[in-house]
Amino acid sequence: MGMFQSIPHNDPINVLVRVYVVRATDLHPADINGKADPYVVIKLGRSEVKDKENYISKQLNPVFGKSFDIEATFPMESMLTVSVYDWDLVGTDDLIGETKIDLENRFYSKYRATCGISSNYSV
Repeated sequence: MGMFQSIPHNDPINVLVRVYVVRATDLHPADINGKADPYVVIKLGRSEVKDKENYISKQLNPVFGKSFDIEATFPMESMLTVSVYDWDLVGTDDLIGETKIDLENRFYSKYRATCGISSNYSV
């Protein structure tokens, strides 16, 4: 073993992931009125949470103030995708933007879930 003793085992582990979506700033206008009607979509493995019914009307700096719980199994389901879509009454909704976070990497780091998290938020 030698130098590989400190590498964690990669056995499957069930986790509950709590995702906090606080707010978005300076979103790209997606509607003809120069605004957007944003809502959040969270994906992790085969799980998907669409918060479409809680879209925020005519807003480029929405305050979502939501948390979402998703169960996953590492390492198979470790890529978290947080997307913001523009709700449209007619046609398909438009993707405004998204970010991907490797949760397994964070889980095994010494910083765990605190990596990159602000200690407080002002909205």
